[in-house]
Amino acid sequence: MSTFQAFSANSHLDSGDTKIASTTTANVTQSQQVMAPTEINKLNKKIAKAVQSLVSPYSQLAIAIWDPQQQRSLFELNTQKLMQPASVMKLFTAVTAIAELGHDYRYRSQVFIKGPIINKALEGDVWINLSGDPKLTTQDLSRLIAQFKYAGIEKINGQVQLLTTANEQVRAPGWVWDDLGICYAAPVSRLILDGNCILAKLIPSQNGIKGETRLSISTSSPIKVFNQARFIPTSSNKQSRDLCQLSLARFDNNQYKLSGCYPSDGGINLAIAVNDVEPYMLAKLEALFKQHQIVLKHAINLLTDDDSALSAQFNEASSSKDEPSLVSDDEELRLIASHSSESLMAMLDTMLKDSNNLIADRVFKTIGRSFYQTTHPQVSDNFTHASKAQLARLNEMGIKLDSANLVDGSGLSRYNAISAAQLMSLIKLIYSDERFTSLDSALPEAGVSGTLAYKRGFQTKLRAKVKAKTGTMLGVANFAGRMQTSQGDLYFVILENGINPHQQAQHQVSSELLTAIMAIYETNEELQAD
Repeated sequence: MSTFQAFSANSHLDSGDTKIASTTTANVTQSQQVMAPTEINKLNKKIAKAVQSLVSPYSQLAIAIWDPQQQRSLFELNTQKLMQPASVMKLFTAVTAIAELGHDYRYRSQVFIKGPIINKALEGDVWINLSGDPKLTTQDLSRLIAQFKYAGIEKINGQVQLLTTANEQVRAPGWVWDDLGICYAAPVSRLILDGNCILAKLIPSQNGIKGETRLSISTSSPIKVFNQARFIPTSSNKQSRDLCQLSLARFDNNQYKLSGCYPSDGGINLAIAVNDVEPYMLAKLEALFKQHQIVLKHAINLLTDDDSALSAQFNEASSSKDEPSLVSDDEELRLIASHSSESLMAMLDTMLKDSNNLIADRVFKTIGRSFYQTTHPQVSDNFTHASKAQLARLNEMGIKLDSANLVDGSGLSRYNAISAAQLMSLIKLIYSDERFTSLDSALPEAGVSGTLAYKRGFQTKLRAKVKAKTGTMLGVANFAGRMQTSQGDLYFVILENGINPHQQAQHQVSSELLTAIMAIYETNEELQAD
């Protein structure tokens, strides 16, 4: 059983936490010992003083500040120490995805049929091939099923088969058990629909019994939640509120038990992650065929497509333009419906601005499949192979990650570990290689967009002057990106782990430090001296 948190329908969460070698940050001047003598200047000392006035003696902090105009480091602290990256890991995913897949890569969802159509009945089989489009919706899938009617099919006498991957790894190593019932940790599968997320609302029961609740959820949602949760008044004493927690237990076949309590006088929104994707997708498909009044002689079943000959047939049946064709030999496999996702760049924009974990990890796994498809076609669609592919790709581009540990694409895994120096190398690559410069527009902008739109400390002096990827979870607050000053841009990486969880909501070290650095940099008289 895991502690369950309530989230609004539109909420996302950044991620990460692991035990890191202890680094003392109270004596900031230690960082100067590893810097070149020419870099130990007045500017460096001012930044060091600002850092020392802000950091906690209990957390671990790593900082790298780079001046791209003068091609020099302005400040470094603990840049070789491995830290928990949280969602700044998505920057590695974005760069590798563009390099491996290309800006215009798209996921395709397809429906194939075989056999003659006689008296509005298909006397043959159907194959539904979903490719893991992380933005595929029920409406998209409904439009695919609607194509049967346009093809003159109202009954299917053969088998309807949903293609799946055998023993697919849908969660990465190191994901926290408590997170798995919540939508920001939804399973990453070839079968994704509506983000593999069910939205619900816990509201007071209408029976008049104080504290009792009922769960408001769509009747078409193919999950079962046994609700034993209770509300306590928000006016309850602090101790009662602190001890009041919701718990969500997950069982096979998408059954859940919600228990415990929550301080509320009205209702709370819940975002429940689908636990078992295959029965979920089968139930949704059955409902859509029924909605479109297409009669199925047999129940929809699952078919693993590890048969290379079968995969070759699907590839051959798909036209180069991905256009369905209804005129063909009845004995030939033919494509009758297709849906293409938005471009990879559009997905990366959502992934970075909203810190969308599902997109990040689906893209991450796609990188692995693409990287090995020619040399090792038997490689399965899992996180381990994706990690090896990503490391190889980044190494080709000069990003050395021998000491790092990259486990997933989102940063949810507690096993991820990178250094500020490695992350700074990636930031430099993004702004120096024309393939990746478009990522700048996808980054959250302070006080304007994404995860920085309303973040504390970024609404005044830093507004519209900072573009950065955030990485936030319990005990972790990371930032990496670009800051605009009157003297030119600065690239920065700020990784802080081990923050007191009770003080994290008010934690503003990164915004205060960037504000201080901006002021120091813009007024420093030695900037023009080499």
